[in-house]
Amino acid sequence: MGRSIELIDSENCGKSIRELFDEFIAGGKFIVEEKVQQSSIMSVFNESSVNTIRCITFNTKNGIIVPYCFMKSGRKGSFVDNGGAGGILVGIDKNTGVLNTNGFDEFNERYECHPDSKVPFYGFQLPDFEKAIEISKKMSAMIPSVKFIGWDLAHTDKGWVVIEGNGMSQLIGPQIVWEYGVKEEVEKIISGMDLIL
Repeated sequence: MGRSIELIDSENCGKSIRELFDEFIAGGKFIVEEKVQQSSIMSVFNESSVNTIRCITFNTKNGIIVPYCFMKSGRKGSFVDNGGAGGILVGIDKNTGVLNTNGFDEFNERYECHPDSKVPFYGFQLPDFEKAIEISKKMSAMIPSVKFIGWDLAHTDKGWVVIEGNGMSQLIGPQIVWEYGVKEEVEKIISGMDLIL
């Protein structure tokens, strides 16, 4: 949910790189990554956050499938897009990459357009979407012991990049945006998986 995430301008924070490094080390485990610069196509929703998509993969006996995808967009001034941090979730047609629902936040507010940028959600075509699906399947295949992963990807001027893979991904997002439970669908998918129960 974007907790414990900081955005640091290393050139203008008043500390040297060494001082920052020493401060991080003193605080325990941490990861430092370069800032992702999203494409202008995705920044139309919210410029301050990197607006990502989540592709949920299941590694089944018949290959890797991606039954659910949704977009996450942050709010004005926030640099994270997570639903738990006030972000907005929008359904994606997994076959076309077109946004196919209104936006929803986790307080059950519904938005036809992004409340800050006023850009409509429904019908928006995500760029190079088939590549995002391809990357998600490829990454999932590299970790066959993890059968269920929620991949977060961001679109940049160089294409889609992986932000993270969530091995404890939930199915709240798909149920919020499509407004129905997915228990039966997921149980059917699970029945086609090699699991140790």
